[in-house]
Amino acid sequence: MTNIILVGNPNTGKTTLFNTITKKNNHVGNWHGITVDKSISSFKLGESEGTIVDLPGIYSLTAYTGEEKVATTYLEEHKSDVVVCLVDANTMKRSLLLAIELIKQNYSVVVAVNMSKEVSVNYAEIQRKLGVPVVPIDARKRSGAIAILQKVAEGKKPRENFDCVCSRGQIFNKIDEIMSSSGYREKIYGYSKLDKLLYNKYWALPIFMLVALFVFYLTFGHLGECLTSVVSNLFNYFSDYVNGILIKLNITPWAHSLVSNGIIGGIGVVVSFLPQVIILNLCLNFLEDMGYLSRVAICFDRPLKKIGLSGKSVMSILLGYGCTASAMLSTRTLESIDVKKRTALVLPFASCNAKLPIFLLVCSAFFNKFKVLIIFALYVFSIVLGLFVSFVAYKAINKTDSQFVMEIPPIRVQNPVKTIKNALSNTLDFIKRVGTTIVLCSVVVWLLSNVTITFKYATTVESSILYSVAHFVSPIFAPIGLNNWGAVVALIVGLSAKEMVVSSLAIINGVVGSLPALAASLAMPQSVVHFSPASALAFLVFVLLYSPCLSAISVMSKEIGKKFALFVFVYQIAIAYLASLVFYLIASNVVTAIIVLIVLALGGAVVIKYTRNKKCKTCKEKCYGSFDCR
Repeated sequence: MTNIILVGNPNTGKTTLFNTITKKNNHVGNWHGITVDKSISSFKLGESEGTIVDLPGIYSLTAYTGEEKVATTYLEEHKSDVVVCLVDANTMKRSLLLAIELIKQNYSVVVAVNMSKEVSVNYAEIQRKLGVPVVPIDARKRSGAIAILQKVAEGKKPRENFDCVCSRGQIFNKIDEIMSSSGYREKIYGYSKLDKLLYNKYWALPIFMLVALFVFYLTFGHLGECLTSVVSNLFNYFSDYVNGILIKLNITPWAHSLVSNGIIGGIGVVVSFLPQVIILNLCLNFLEDMGYLSRVAICFDRPLKKIGLSGKSVMSILLGYGCTASAMLSTRTLESIDVKKRTALVLPFASCNAKLPIFLLVCSAFFNKFKVLIIFALYVFSIVLGLFVSFVAYKAINKTDSQFVMEIPPIRVQNPVKTIKNALSNTLDFIKRVGTTIVLCSVVVWLLSNVTITFKYATTVESSILYSVAHFVSPIFAPIGLNNWGAVVALIVGLSAKEMVVSSLAIINGVVGSLPALAASLAMPQSVVHFSPASALAFLVFVLLYSPCLSAISVMSKEIGKKFALFVFVYQIAIAYLASLVFYLIASNVVTAIIVLIVLALGGAVVIKYTRNKKCKTCKEKCYGSFDCR
């Protein structure tokens, strides 16, 4: 058995090599912070077998951020294992610093040079100078993985030619000497003709907005609609087939309703949106793999610093459009706890994949002609509001900044198979939630809406447990147009998983697996859950902004603290309520809306002024109620 540790700078191909060796499909990204914790797996490749560990990217053995400490701590605790240090051939001069530090610390090191064919260099000379095995590879190919494992199997050999220098400056002189003797010429990326356009201070933002709008058009336009229609029809055939079997079995009405409405009906509507989820994931993975998203982070670093964030925050926010919980984990890459908190405040405003079905459903029912523009506007509004929250926190709470260091990968069109695998992996995560959480929650919602307080089968919805609870809570939502108990139930259930909002609406309205039918039912006054255009807009805004799912809040609690997570939970619901109120009033009564906006603006100014001048009761200083005040 062989124990291998994969280390290297961010974006050198560690996770790609890990997947090649283990045949797994861990997420691979073209930016810093994709791997934020160690991944451990057993492997068997050829005649080699053992355990392999993929550590977060580090530049040296000096740890600053959370994920760097994970890597350095693990290395210190496993000095007897073989360390495979991944080096990017295009940035070898910088990447060798970590390899030399590992050699100095007497680790058993194998240097693997990824993308080795992209540069011309004498690898035998580098191996002679370092005194450790140096293997040129392509991390995506099986042959490279086998070559590394063969070197690992040879075992640790004494180093004869490596000078154990002490200071970092001497180390860089040593690297220059090695590179010079091996004939290496470093490539400089980020200054191509395309990059000049992408980095342009006038064109960067318009280009980003156009790219985003194009992605939304592909996802929610004709292509997405056609594929959704096909999937919806297929699921309807499946639903009819199952219903036919249930009728032949002559099972009891409540059991028939449970299977048909509770399980199949709840899942069917969500599954109909899988094509849009796949298209969106494909687009984002393509942009990530080609290196565009990392350039977006660099372009936005300077303006984001003015509101208390950094370029790395962009990466976390972009991940938030997939899953808020995963995005929260990625904040470990941020050096400052204050920047981490401000980023965490913004993350819930990045609308996750699970909200897509809700937007599509409601917009199809009330705003079908302008569906793409309205959904795009919702996303833009949410992130602008999130950035404003960060700005207020930056000005009113503290002004600790963060330094931003990031690799600029060359713009290259990646292997489409890799892009498709990543997109399908993200989609499978979505399906797993549908197959577990959605089934469980759908059954619970069905039971609560079909069982009375005395635990008998409810003959009417009004006699159910769900109605009794929601009828008590619904007056709170009446001012924002949601005086419908079914809509309130869907929002409450959505706290467990946003996918459940759509399936809850389907169960309550008694619609089985048909997206057009469910959309039509929302516009019918006789339906249990129904909206007007104004209340539909308020519902969309509330879903857009209210608290992320409980799993994301749980991760936030572990990463930053329970008090902070509770604060985010409460303030997201408060912001969602206020924003929904404003939009509902705008859609219903313009004069009233203007008055409300003025009152909110004055109130906000008073709050900011109050927090800026109030001294903390704990430290008697102007820490402005910082969560880490001691």
